Amino acid sequence: MSLTRLIQAERCIGILPIYKPAGISLPQIQSKLNTTIKNSIYNNPKIPTRTVFTVDQNGDLTSENQKDYSAVLEKNQYHPDVSIKFARPEIKTIDQGLVLAMIGQEELIKFPDRAVSIMNKLPVYGKSNEYILHFILGMTSKNDDDIIDERSTWDHVTNEKIDEIVHLLNLHQKQHVMLSHDPFYKRKVKSKQEQTKLAYDDNSDFMEEYRQKLMGLKKQNSPELTRFRNEMKKGKDGVSKKKFYESKSGVMENDSENDRKHRRLSLYKTSNQVEKLILNYKKSDGFGGGKLEDSEDRFNKLPYFSLILKVQNESLKSYTKQVATNLSGKLNCVCKLQRIERKTQFCFSSTTENIMQMDDLEDIKKITACVSESNRHFDSYINKSEGAFLMNMMSHRPTN
Repeated sequence: MSLTRLIQAERCIGILPIYKPAGISLPQIQSKLNTTIKNSIYNNPKIPTRTVFTVDQNGDLTSENQKDYSAVLEKNQYHPDVSIKFARPEIKTIDQGLVLAMIGQEELIKFPDRAVSIMNKLPVYGKSNEYILHFILGMTSKNDDDIIDERSTWDHVTNEKIDEIVHLLNLHQKQHVMLSHDPFYKRKVKSKQEQTKLAYDDNSDFMEEYRQKLMGLKKQNSPELTRFRNEMKKGKDGVSKKKFYESKSGVMENDSENDRKHRRLSLYKTSNQVEKLILNYKKSDGFGGGKLEDSEDRFNKLPYFSLILKVQNESLKSYTKQVATNLSGKLNCVCKLQRIERKTQFCFSSTTENIMQMDDLEDIKKITACVSESNRHFDSYINKSEGAFLMNMMSHRPTN
């Protein structure tokens, strides 16, 4: 491969954020992107030809351009496809929104691919992805999911009622999060029995300690992170680094059991760690920038409405089914999910200018410019992120 091809290929390696329309599959995007990059790197003519010299009847030397089938075979044989994969989690063909294409061989994109995946599963310091769930209301169900009233529709449903139910779902989600983080609520027993609840001791300070733990779930690791950074800096000057060690729960101190006040939560073992679920509404009129009052103009016109979801470690197939079922039961009305739209993934957003559209995938200059800018944005976020700092430190186990 010539130097020009190497330089052109190097410019295409990295992260390419793309806005995927509904109905377009990821393999279609991959094929279109692959064709553009290959044509730019190898720069082959559409119909390869070669010059053939022959002697005519008069003995004169003539030349003629003919199709070079050997060049066509060589093109297919020696010009492999560009390695392209999409950051997890992927979205379906029916859905739309932001996707991150990782361009390059496996060893070149291994770090950004792992960073996006781990930060999506990292508690406290992780990064949530944002989605818009588009729903449509149907006929009423007469307080019974199995009985549909064909004579009555969604007329009894209001935006205020939907907002109230979404708020209730948020409260349920917070309760589940608190109970899963509560070390006193459940315990494992040696037998094969299920986990059992522990009884509360009314004569102790248990409730106060429990309340403090719940209030400090998000901030409890900040002092530990500061001490960890200081110790790592001191270790460069000859101080022993054995004060900290790596465990399945994160970075820990080699102190006694009573002195271990701060614990890093393990990576999420269950999916759909919801940070926010709210009813989507307009903040301004879009013309003069003035704020809209609390009226029907702020919301989508029923029967259409949408919810904003910020979630980590998502498995949207199961979660959206659960949300739709809850909405249908509480609204006494059929509620169907039309499509899912992803607004943000990792540190990238679909509302920024540096996002590729489908038509832009045919322009190699736009691709290389977008990859270059996206790589800088990724590096800048990683350098400032505390979660990425912990992820990097935990990947380097100290040798004994």
